[in-house]
Amino acid sequence: MKRIFVALLLLLLSMESHAQETSALTIGKIQLIKKYLNQSGGEVTPEIRSKYPIHNFNGVEYVSFLAKVNSTYNQVDLENRGIKIGSRIKDIVTVRYPLNDLENVLSESSFSYFKMAGMIKPMLDKVKYATHVDSVWQGINLPQSYTGKNVIVGVQDWGFDFTHPMFYDTTLTTSRILACWDQYKTSGPAPSAYGYGTEVIGFNDLQSMGSDTSGMYDYATHGSHCAGIAGGSGAGTIHRGMAFECDFIFSTLIIDESFAIDGWDWMYNYAQAEGKRLVINCSWGVYQIGALDGSDLLSQALDGYVQNDVVIVTSAGNNGDSFFHIKKAFASDTIRTRIEFYDSGLPVDEGQDVHMWGRPGKDFSVQLIVADNLNNELNVSPWYHTATSQAFLDSFIVAAGTDTVFFNLSIDDAYPSNGYSYMHLQMLNLPTGYRAGLSATAVDDTVHFLNLISFNHGGGNWGIPFSGLGFPSVGGDNEYSMGQPACASLSLAVGAYQPEYIAAFNGNEYGGQIANFTSHGPLIDGTLKPDVCAPGVNIVSSISSFTTETVTPVDTVNFQGTDYYFEGYSGTSMAGPATVGIAALVLQANPYLSGEQVREVIMQSARKDQYTGAIPPHSTIWGWGKLNAYAAVQLALATTGYEEYQFEPAWTIYPNPTNDLLNIGGLEGKVKKLEVYDLNGKMILNLQVDTQQIQTNLLESGVYILRVVRDGFVEQRKFIKH
Repeated sequence: MKRIFVALLLLLLSMESHAQETSALTIGKIQLIKKYLNQSGGEVTPEIRSKYPIHNFNGVEYVSFLAKVNSTYNQVDLENRGIKIGSRIKDIVTVRYPLNDLENVLSESSFSYFKMAGMIKPMLDKVKYATHVDSVWQGINLPQSYTGKNVIVGVQDWGFDFTHPMFYDTTLTTSRILACWDQYKTSGPAPSAYGYGTEVIGFNDLQSMGSDTSGMYDYATHGSHCAGIAGGSGAGTIHRGMAFECDFIFSTLIIDESFAIDGWDWMYNYAQAEGKRLVINCSWGVYQIGALDGSDLLSQALDGYVQNDVVIVTSAGNNGDSFFHIKKAFASDTIRTRIEFYDSGLPVDEGQDVHMWGRPGKDFSVQLIVADNLNNELNVSPWYHTATSQAFLDSFIVAAGTDTVFFNLSIDDAYPSNGYSYMHLQMLNLPTGYRAGLSATAVDDTVHFLNLISFNHGGGNWGIPFSGLGFPSVGGDNEYSMGQPACASLSLAVGAYQPEYIAAFNGNEYGGQIANFTSHGPLIDGTLKPDVCAPGVNIVSSISSFTTETVTPVDTVNFQGTDYYFEGYSGTSMAGPATVGIAALVLQANPYLSGEQVREVIMQSARKDQYTGAIPPHSTIWGWGKLNAYAAVQLALATTGYEEYQFEPAWTIYPNPTNDLLNIGGLEGKVKKLEVYDLNGKMILNLQVDTQQIQTNLLESGVYILRVVRDGFVEQRKFIKH
């Protein structure tokens, strides 16, 4: 991998013989942190803290990273040197590195790949009809009704109201919130495994706390809205969530990806201790935190938790109506385009981020352009090449007179996680009267360009168009618009559509069209995403009573002397938790399904109609179709899972191992099915439901599963045939 650095970076980095790989993007961020600290006299100002993942724990400033460990990794040694290690999934760890020792971070020999954590950003009565979940609640032609009972729904977000009646049971007597980890709250007690934030467990303490604290997004309401969709009781209204008898755990998220992984880890460990299955909702996302092909460390971590049987649902993104993408197959030619800016005037709006992804083993070149408002070219930068230019530069272009356009550029000839040629351009807001453009060329490379707003807190998932800059030039399209973490291979990535509903005035059905804002696939490597679509337009759900946001309620409930509001929001943020609730119904019906099986059940049971068209082939807008709760539960009941469930059924089998006979004891109740499967999922025996003894002498030696559908639920035990 190319590593050519400016002189200042040579002082910073001492790679020596270590095999650690680090992207130019991380190297550039470290350099910029040092630059801004020098300008501030070493003080971590609010501006610096909003741009980069710097966090103060017990008076010490730390920078967040993700890392892949190697064979020399020794957690005790690192922690003895003041380096905080958070969670670990497979060989990926979250790391908080002391800011005052930052110049040594890239010399850490314990890590084979190291990247600075990226900043992240948030992404809700018609849904019941559209998803057919009302048929599941009623148990129509099912063994019984399903409501999410005994399944934990984890919501990772901002803006939770622990007092809202949506999170009580349907009788409004018992709260279903088991615990919350507020990563922002400093009063403690912190969960012991992580050492920061505040963990609150139990009804009294949660009610006393009331809400999570004011973080980067102040006292928000996004989390309460999403949780209500996934599993709200309705609080006496029609606005009932999908799995309205589930349990909840909430995690208020510090906005960088290392804390997101810690949140998954906390939820996973909590659910394991409770002996219950877990579905996590992630209605947040961003494009700036790594490779958009499922290879980055965040995606690998997500896949690891799914392989540990967590179901993780992600919002596909809301850039389907933004022409912020260009795909160009170069053949020794050149394109030119305008980089449009988000003109909000908000103090958080810093400029534009342009991410450019080529192909492995190929290279491309770009040149920056400054023009006037008539597209007359005023000045250009040198050409920058992925194969030969320095890894990071912080520079400017003089537009005219004293007007200057500032930018920085990170360049990799082979991005560490996937080997792609890559550039990241951050261009600060332009002086009035100027436009910015980009020229690009390659001999033989296919390059994806994405133009995204750059906020001063580092997050930002809003696509801003590419457009014409004189003639000839090219504009953007709305394809390849999936962000992180939706691009993880095993995430259940959910797009949004307008829910169908029956109009009261004439009894006709309306709705069903795709939401214009829902992001399109595939991923930049061609991987098919999204996975499924769910209702996400004007979805009514709970609003936090503590919010500082302006709300326009469509419904109000008075509970214990306080008015609680409901409002309709739109976005894939709303489609995600609808899918989470359906996943909880699936796991209630069959808790033996693996995380990957639940994902497959929901995709395979998706419905098609005149709007989705024929599927397959997989649609890069609809995925495998529209979320169908009824078909998903039916398929779950018919699918053999292979995961060990912590609570064994009350009935027994003996002797185990067996040779000739297997006895079944205590199998009472309403038995619908009694079947024997091998570990390849093949049914070996289909037995009478009143069978109490199985002849096993004709079975080959091996491990088998006795699968029972009893009282509406799947139960199973493994046995060994000698």
